[in-house]
This record gives sequence, C-alpha cells and structure tokens, in this order.
Amino acid sequence: MKISFSSVAKRSVHVTVLAVLLLFGTNSRVLAAVDPADSPCSPQMSVLDCNALTNNWVNWVPDDGSGNTSCSASGSTTLVGSTNEEKIWNFLIGKGLTAVQAAGVMGNMAVESAHTWSPAVHQATGDPWNSAYGNGFGLVQWDGGRRYTAPEKGVLGSLKKNQPDLVPYADEKYNPYKAVNPSPVPLPADVENSMLAFELNYLYNESTSRTVTYTALGKADNEWDTLKLQNTIENATVFWHNNFEVSSDSAQAVIQNRGGDAKDVYNTYGKNGTSGSTTSIGLCADTSGFAQTVVAFAWPTYHPPTYLDREPAYAQAIDKSEKNGLYVGDNHGIDCGGFVTTLMLYSGFEPKYNYSGKGGNTTTQEAWMEKNWTFLGNSASINTADLRPGDVAINSEHTFVWVGKIDGFHDKIASASTGSGYQRAPMSDSQQVPTDPGYHWYRKK
Repeated sequence: MKISFSSVAKRSVHVTVLAVLLLFGTNSRVLAAVDPADSPCSPQMSVLDCNALTNNWVNWVPDDGSGNTSCSASGSTTLVGSTNEEKIWNFLIGKGLTAVQAAGVMGNMAVESAHTWSPAVHQATGDPWNSAYGNGFGLVQWDGGRRYTAPEKGVLGSLKKNQPDLVPYADEKYNPYKAVNPSPVPLPADVENSMLAFELNYLYNESTSRTVTYTALGKADNEWDTLKLQNTIENATVFWHNNFEVSSDSAQAVIQNRGGDAKDVYNTYGKNGTSGSTTSIGLCADTSGFAQTVVAFAWPTYHPPTYLDREPAYAQAIDKSEKNGLYVGDNHGIDCGGFVTTLMLYSGFEPKYNYSGKGGNTTTQEAWMEKNWTFLGNSASINTADLRPGDVAINSEHTFVWVGKIDGFHDKIASASTGSGYQRAPMSDSQQVPTDPGYHWYRKK
C-alpha cells in the first residue's frame, strides 16, 4: 500500500462534484423507492437498508434437504451479486456501512486493485510471500507485514492457516494486472469467489481491530467504527486512505482519483441498488442480512397485546413459507416460534433452523438446537453482555431472539407472542429480559 496503482489509473474528476451529491446517513428513515408489490421493505426502512434486504430476501428459496448451497469455500459468508464489484458493495453494506462509507472504501479499492476488483491482483512481479514492501497483494494491496509475516500473520498468513486450498492461487501467474503480467491465468470462478469472500472478511476483521491514527475526521474505538462516523463520500474516501491504505498518493490525487471512483461506485449502487442476481444469501449462514431482516419483519417499538398487524415484509414472507409448507406457527405467523423460524431462514443467518423450517413448535425447535447449536446456559445465569445477535432463548411455551443494537429498533430483543395466547405480532420487545426465569439460551456454532 506504500506504492499506489493510481499512477496508472488516473481519472479526471472535479473535486467540487463531491460537494453536491445527495447523501444518505444511517438514520435516514424514508420510504424505499421500490415497487411495494415486490418489496420486503417496511415504510420505516431507509433506501439503503431496503436495497440490502431486497437482495437477501427476494432470492431466498426453501432448502431442499440436499445440502446443496451457494456458500463459498471461505466458510459462512455468501457473496451477493453478479460481479466482484457488486459483491463487494453488498458485503460492505451488510457490515453496517452506509452508501457513502461503502463508496469511500471502494473508491480506494478500485485504485488499489487497478480496477480489476480481483482478490489475486499483485502490484508487481515477485514472490508475494516476501514481506518486503513493494509487492502489494489483493483487493486493497496489503503490503509488508500486513501482507505476510511468517508463519501465520498478515492476509497471506491467514490464508495459509485457514484456507490452505487457496494458497496456490496467490501465485503471480494468476495476477490479472496486465502491466506486470500480460498473460494471466484466469482464476476458476469458485476459487475467485472464495478468495474474494476471504479477503473481505479479513479486511473487516482487521479494520475492527485497528487503531485510529488519522484523527482529523473523528475518532471512535477502532478504525471501522471511525469510518462509520463519516457522512460524505469525500470524508469516507480520505479517512479510509489516510488510516487504512496510507499510499504515496498526494491529497489531491486521493480526492481526484479515489474520490472519483467512489462517486462512480455510489452512482451505480448507492442510488440504484443492486440486482443480487446470481447468488442467494438466504442459503448460507451469515449475519450480513440479519439486522435488515429484523427491521423489516418486526415493528421497531413495543405494542401491547392484542396487536395483529404484521409488517408487510413479514406478511409476504409468511405467505411464501405457507405456500412451501414451512412452519409459521399459529395465526399466520403471529407466533413466537413461527417468527424466530422465519427470521432465521429469510435473513440467511441459519437456513437449517427448525429442520430447515419444516419442524414445529418450540419443543421441536429446542430439540433441533440441542443437536445443532451451542447451549449457552439457563436464563438465570446468563450474562447479557455476552449475548450476540442471533442468540435464541426458548422453553416449552415461548421463544425470543437477541438482536443486539440496531439503528431505529428500540430494544435488543425481538419476539412475537404465542398465537393461542396474547396474539402479538413480531416487534421490538421492551417487556422481555434475557434473565426471565425458565429459559434456555442457544447460539449458532
């Protein structure tokens, strides 16, 4: 990252263009501009959250029990989109970035990858396993010790440790950068998807643990959270460059080249959304769509019983599940177990939940979790600080889910009442607490 690709990827963009863009923040609560007949979005959702959710939800199909999914070899992350650029965008939005923040990252990434958007791109010829500077590797051109420190540190060390099957594809013969490799060997499609997912996860995990050295645009607990403070494309681009990339580009080049690419990315994806046309996030375990699906399926504040109105997205999901013979509980999904099952399936967090949605009530669901998830303990002894989004509390009569802190969602628990009882549609639950007596807590392994 010390030497920039930007010298061979110049753009002609006026800085003043950035000042007049229409930007959306994380707290935008405006009606999404999509056809209500096809949309899983609620009126409370922002355009950006709706775009992200739509890509998750509309492609979901019930698991057929064959175990055949579209998960990449990288583990739990499914990439949504028809191109690498689109998949990267959806990943970043799924990790909680706004459109302007994702565009800032991708404007830098466009320059760093020489506009190849390839996880196998090299900055120069030579052995990428040599930790000397000057041969950046991957989407963001990790270099020096961040590229490789023997035996298992840096992006390549992590690749060697966690996905040794992908190590051969770090070879320079696969480098698509024509300036140093005129005849690259194409990556097999499944390998490219796996490497892309691996590098994106590595980037996210690295950034959430990095300190902030460039403080002119604010400072939070870590680099990623400071990125999330940025509310313009220009600031997001500059912060990500000055804290994460730290190339040799001048300040003007950062704004002109990286900022220009960021604007292009925003205009392509931030305004128009993405198609998500090739890969279904709903078949693989991933937290990317979980928060968006919670917001779409559950009312953001508590309503006392009896409250039978369902969020439109949830009503559509229940209709779809009923047509496919999946469990929705009583009263067309106004049911605690029906809600948790539907949330797990349609968010993609756990597509096997409740026997791939073909199981039954809370007794059946706990039997499934006993076999497939990790038992965290009884509610009387649970430590709320240790709970993670997606953790489930259950007993023979009721179940609810910990969703954590979600912008615009009032509480950290979402639930619905039993269909034969209070008949309360899915919503933020201010009345339930994790330590309520008689529950067992489980977590996805």
